[in-house]
Amino acid sequence: MNPLLKRQIRKYLPKELRESEDLDAFLDAINKSYKTSEEQFVMLQRATTISSEELFNVNSKLKEETNSQKSYQ
Repeated sequence: MNPLLKRQIRKYLPKELRESEDLDAFLDAINKSYKTSEEQFVMLQRATTISSEELFNVNSKLKEETNSQKSYQ
């Protein structure tokens, strides 16, 4: 987690919580959750991009096939 963000969070906590090791564990858990969420979002974007490309390619082939069949008629 960004050190500045950690300092800002600690700034608004009671003194006994600011220096607690439990707080560090809590902030690390939040950080891991955000990283996991970001990674999953990136994977989803990639999958969507790949799917879009595949759909575009299939659509192009279908258009070619349709045009080819029209020319035979």
